[in-house]
Parts: sequence; structure tokens; C-alpha cells
Amino acid sequence: MTRTPEQRKAARERAHASRDQIIRRYRKDESMNSLASAFGVSPGWLAARFDEWGEPRRDMAAAQALLRTARGARSHVGKAPHGE
Repeated sequence: MTRTPEQRKAARERAHASRDQIIRRYRKDESMNSLASAFGVSPGWLAARFDEWGEPRRDMAAAQALLRTARGARSHVGKAPHGE
């Protein structure tokens, strides 16, 4: 989906206005990609804002560990524990 420059600007303004919410969700282990998608901005743009805001970003190892944890949790949804 191609967005107009006005649409991109509006999404970026909303993200700036939601800075505290974005940071809070990131600290609760939401991914940069998920946040970028939710706010209609690119992950690269959002990462640059984190740097601008002085908010530390996860390194690649931490991001991968979080992804593995999330995948593992999704694979167990609705399944009975072993032995039941």
C-alpha cells in the first residue's frame, strides 16, 4: 500500500505524540516491527526516534531471544500440558 506524503507525515506525528506509549510497550517486550506497524511508520524511522529520544534499543541477540520466546508461547496456545 502506497501512502501519500501527507499520510506518512500524519502517521509520524501520531507516533511522536504517542512517544510514552510506544516506549512503554517496547519496554514490555513488544517488538520494534510490531510497534512500527501499529503506528503506521517504518521500523527504521521508529528506530531513529528511539535514538533521538535516548531510549536504548535491544541488540540483535536480545531481539532474537524475545522472538523465540514469543514463538514458543504461540505454539503452546490451546494445548494441554504433557501427561494430561
